[in-house]
Formats: sequence, structure tokens, C-alpha cells
Amino acid sequence: MGTQNVQVPVLSDQPEESVIKIRVLWKWSFLFLLALVAWGMWQCSSGLRMAYRLAEPAVQQFHQRLDAGQYEAICSEAVEGFCAPGATGDAMSFLKGVHEKLGNTSSAKRGVWNVSSATGGTFVRMQYNTAFANGSAAETFTWIKSGSTFKLYGYNVQSNAFLK
Repeated sequence: MGTQNVQVPVLSDQPEESVIKIRVLWKWSFLFLLALVAWGMWQCSSGLRMAYRLAEPAVQQFHQRLDAGQYEAICSEAVEGFCAPGATGDAMSFLKGVHEKLGNTSSAKRGVWNVSSATGGTFVRMQYNTAFANGSAAETFTWIKSGSTFKLYGYNVQSNAFLK
């Protein structure tokens, strides 16, 4: 019998150059995506912090003005729809009634709050458990971002003191 020459391919431990390029491209894509997600999370958290820093003093100012009977000042700094020209008397009567029934604010403890952005603007909704001179109340404030400040967009107050 004769001998045959068979060529056996030599397998190298080194991957082909194209496989290396794909792996490097995948790693850079993953790092880019990770950086993009981190940047997005930072943007969201800084937006939440900014909204809280601006809306919290607005609630304190609202309570100070309510205690002082400055209902017109509350209406003048709210959005136009809050104290519309035809309903100004109603809004001011409501605020006056809240103050007369509950009295001055003694303390306010912030509860749940959230920030939402939509095509209509950025809204901050804050709930408070507030102690007044004549009873406690659950207050919900809705603020809308206007420039670098927040304007009162909605106010809801619930208290058993209104039933007395």
C-alpha cells in the first residue's frame, strides 16, 4: 500500500481578526449604552430634586398667606385658571372658608409627592398632613413649572373640621 499525503488544517488559538473586531465593537456599544442610561438617571434625579426644592417653599408660602388672609396674593401667583376672572370670588371665598374653619397652620408634614412631565408642562403633586388651630387636614397641592418657579395649579383640602 502506498502512503497518502493528507493536509490537516492547523487550528490556531488566535481567533480571526473579524471576531476580535466584533467583540471590541460589542464592548464599546455596551459601555456607550451604560453611560447613556447613567446620564438619563442623573437627569431624572436632578429634575426631581429641583422640583422638590422649588415646590416645598411654595407650600410654606401658601400657608403663610392663608394664615395672613392674603387670598388675593395666593390667586395672583396661581395659574390663570385657578382664580379665573368669573370665579375669583368663588376661589377666594373657598380659601377664606378654609382659613375661618381650620384657623392658622401650626405644622405641616409632607407625605407622598410626585413629579410628572407631559406636553402640558411639568407638574408636582404634593400631599400634606397639616395641623391647623381647629383641626387637622389632608391637603393636596398641584404645582406647574413656570420658568424657574412653580405656580399653584390645584388645591384640595379634606378635614373632618368642615363637618362641625
